[in-house]
Amino acid sequence: MTTAERHSHSILVAEDDRFGAALIAQQLSVLGFACQAAATGRDALEHWRKGGFSLLLTDLNMPDMNGYELATAIRQEEVAPSRIPIIALSSEDMTGKAALWMEAGIDAYLMKPARLANLMAALEAWLLRPSGEAARK
Repeated sequence: MTTAERHSHSILVAEDDRFGAALIAQQLSVLGFACQAAATGRDALEHWRKGGFSLLLTDLNMPDMNGYELATAIRQEEVAPSRIPIIALSSEDMTGKAALWMEAGIDAYLMKPARLANLMAALEAWLLRPSGEAARK
């Protein structure tokens, strides 16, 4: 993905921890992506409703509305064929829990803190997919 292609994508980040949000924002900046942070799932849902985002990175364990609930709400409101890729970020080991995040409509997950190379690979994989494709990794 070229730098120009990266700049054409805006990423919504749902993360309640200030340090975690700052780290993700810094990583995205280093990779050439713009982002908007939301401190709660409800805030993230409101930002998403306004549009303009290519992808959502969400923490799973947030107060008020967690990442599973956020993903479920977005999937219920989306209008086909539009489908935003959702990548969960979690410090908890999600091995064996794929059914949980897939049921919520989450496309992939990364362990926190995400390595820069892993984050870039996930962004490239999901932002380069043909529009409307909902394949799972």
